[in-house]
Amino acid sequence: MNNSSLFIDVGQQLRRVELENVLHMQYAQGATTIEMINNKLMCCTTLKEVQNHLPAHFIRINRNVIINVKHLSAYYKQSQLVDMAGGRRFSVSRRSVPLLMEQMKAHFPLLR
Repeated sequence: MNNSSLFIDVGQQLRRVELENVLHMQYAQGATTIEMINNKLMCCTTLKEVQNHLPAHFIRINRNVIINVKHLSAYYKQSQLVDMAGGRRFSVSRRSVPLLMEQMKAHFPLLR
């Protein structure tokens, strides 16, 4: 299965989304916003439906947000927050911290 892009139902069209350009996805008020490097899309697809088609470097960090670890700028261990490329900040649920750390180690050298 090729996990480099998805087609998302956006109103009256199906739009191709290149996953390498996706920064994060956020569900709010009945719609999912997919924020990419150059633009945003809104769709009615749930995060659960989208999550099933994403590669491992996409992590659901809380009930309403999926991030692309490759676009992570910082993780604050004490406050359990992440900063994303593009300037957005999200909270990480306690359950998601081990998976986030695992994916960070898989994609980046981790120096202590």
